Amino acid sequence: MKLTCARLITLLLLVSLASTAFAQTPIGEGDFKFDVKHRVNAHGDEFNSLAKSSDGQRLFAGTEKGDIIVWNVAANRLERTLHQPSAVHYVAALSDPRELIAVGSNHVKPQHALVRKWNVETGTFVDLTGIDADSYPTALAIDTDAGWIAVTTGLQPAAWAE
Repeated sequence: MKLTCARLITLLLLVSLASTAFAQTPIGEGDFKFDVKHRVNAHGDEFNSLAKSSDGQRLFAGTEKGDIIVWNVAANRLERTLHQPSAVHYVAALSDPRELIAVGSNHVKPQHALVRKWNVETGTFVDLTGIDADSYPTALAIDTDAGWIAVTTGLQPAAWAE
């Protein structure tokens, strides 16, 4: 499936609207009822993002200090911690349950903006190029069925296809 600028803008708008609608619904009201099943301690670090693997066996948490915490839900334990040189603002699981995308940058220059595809089992990664390293990522969108990833840095979107 070809990713056009119009499709990318539409997807990013939908992501923005969905996050705004969710943020405006207070927890405990409406159809939301949550029971705590697991707690993950970031050891004093701030969580910026959270994603579930496609098989539901892992949670990925991106942190302000650049860690990606891989939590094994089935075993109720920390599986591993991956590290990037800048804060991780967004994480997203890919269709392969061993893979995730992590996006982030520092808040001050040099920002070292990164879009990184990780294999959580081996701890290896590939940096996806195409964004300005001195920029601040503002959104991440993926379509695992079509096999593409999109990131915006201000008004400059970038997209990659698998």
